[in-house]
Amino acid sequence: MVATGVSVLVMNFYQPWIYGGAERFNQILREELGMGRSAGYVYANDADLPDLIASGVADPEYARLALYQLDGDSVRPRSPHAAALTGADPVSLRTLLDGLRPRYIRSHFPSAHFRPALEIAGAAGVPFVYDVMDLWDDFTKTPWGDSETERWYQRNALAVTAVSNRLVDRLPEGVPGHLVPNAVDSRFLRRIAPEGGVRRRAPGTRKRVLHLGTVWGNWFDWEVNFRLARELPECDFTYIGSLRPAPEEHDGRDIEALLTELDRPANVRVFEEVPHDELVPWLTAADVGIIPFHRTELTAAVSPLKVFEYLGAGSVVVSSDMPDIESYPAVHIARDADEFVKLVHEVDPLELSPADAEEMARFCAANTWADRVRALDSIVDGGRP
Repeated sequence: MVATGVSVLVMNFYQPWIYGGAERFNQILREELGMGRSAGYVYANDADLPDLIASGVADPEYARLALYQLDGDSVRPRSPHAAALTGADPVSLRTLLDGLRPRYIRSHFPSAHFRPALEIAGAAGVPFVYDVMDLWDDFTKTPWGDSETERWYQRNALAVTAVSNRLVDRLPEGVPGHLVPNAVDSRFLRRIAPEGGVRRRAPGTRKRVLHLGTVWGNWFDWEVNFRLARELPECDFTYIGSLRPAPEEHDGRDIEALLTELDRPANVRVFEEVPHDELVPWLTAADVGIIPFHRTELTAAVSPLKVFEYLGAGSVVVSSDMPDIESYPAVHIARDADEFVKLVHEVDPLELSPADAEEMARFCAANTWADRVRALDSIVDGGRP
């Protein structure tokens, strides 16, 4: 084994590239690697996507990623960098920590699988940051861990970061919480930004409406999407994202029947998720980005990553009621289904002024993943984000 040091060791329930690589944990990791850092990553569940993992570890962008799969109380190297650092054979969690010597450990799921490893790390004095992405208590199924596990994570973390104010406010008393919202990749932003800063579309052409992300969660409002296609035949709707849950997250609903109904109208196209970088042409073609969620405690605690990418591409946004994004530029909040349909019909980037477009560009430039990595660095160093 070659003793080394990595900037961070991520201990996550899922492998890094699930859901097209557009998740928060993947985006932060990409930013860290893009800064020239070396990172470790241990996952417990491959989501039955071995080909995706093989493709990911072969990507030069991830050459400095030491990827491991958890196997009981040991880990198996799954990337060339991992094998170079700790050898080709499985190693114990303690040996992994001793060899990688991470600056800190970060977890984005409260996974019961990693409690033993985090206890070992705590005894060794390795700082641990628990990053809260969602209100897990309101998910139909949480195969990674339960509320008791999350409380353990909160109590044993050096600090807890969360994507929304609602999640920070829900932390137990005495747990140090920090707001670290989602963001957009600055390199990706340069690829999707509209030429001249303003989105242009030929007058009289059909409005293009885009939804990015999963459609199977209990937060996704199927009925409002059925209504959009039915009541706005003059618009073209595109859905791209995870269409079927990982087996351990399936809640028993007939997703196939719902997808068939969603894809039935002539003005709707539904596509399986694609790698994150392949979203560029879809984003640059869209006029309106939508976030059609039910109004629940879960969605009130959301910082939707897609909103930053919609805005970065110059699209106006129509969203269900989410407190943390209602003040964002060019975001229009719908309080019910009627208002959602009305807003999608009415809003159009063609009506944005140059000042509006400048405000959107400034907002996105000030909310990049590089900013979020610096915030995490500051927290680990004992400062504020």
